[in-house]
Amino acid sequence: MKNSDFEEQLSKAIHLIQNGSPQVAEKVLLELNQINPVNSDLFNLIGVTYSLRNLHEDAIGWFGRGISICKTNDAIFLNLGTSLLGVGKIDEARAAFKKAIDINPDSVNSYFNLGNLYLDLGQYEDCIKSYNQALRIKDNFVDCLINKAVALAKQGNANQALSEYKKGLNLEPENLKIHLNIASLYEKNRKFDEALAHYDKAILLKPDYPEAWNNKGVIFGELRMYEEAL
Repeated sequence: MKNSDFEEQLSKAIHLIQNGSPQVAEKVLLELNQINPVNSDLFNLIGVTYSLRNLHEDAIGWFGRGISICKTNDAIFLNLGTSLLGVGKIDEARAAFKKAIDINPDSVNSYFNLGNLYLDLGQYEDCIKSYNQALRIKDNFVDCLINKAVALAKQGNANQALSEYKKGLNLEPENLKIHLNIASLYEKNRKFDEALAHYDKAILLKPDYPEAWNNKGVIFGELRMYEEAL
């Protein structure tokens, strides 16, 4: 196979992965792997096709084969960490994310995923540090702003959390998750008017948003406005 044909097939496989057809992409990648069995990027992409189907044990095997060929490919360690999380191997996942960062200190997704790992563990200081590193690299990373705000709220820092959410809203004014989270934070602090305003905004954007309708009902119940609650 000519190099140009190889690259064309590789681009086809990546396109298939990005467009939700990992199983079809796997077949293309396996054929390319037969032609070039020492290409770590191929092993990484094959692993991704398994990871996307939640076949994490298989994915881990492919990532491991890629690492045996190239130990300086940060993308493989990042994806390995994701699959290790998928099978509950927290410590190994953390080590994989940190290895990816050691290889590439600007690996924004490695910092983000490491932050998410710490968030799930309730280690909020560590997770905020990781999110800050990700935001240092990519300051318009909305999902990172949201998760940082979640961590700050868990710490009881409502004002700082609101500040991060508002940064996210400046970037994505119609982000449903941000409106819901802001409303929930206001509701928790019994600022019901502010909460209702954000639930209403979420409903305006998505009229069939059950969480927003339900939470409005809870607030009206708290206010003893029972007809409105119903």
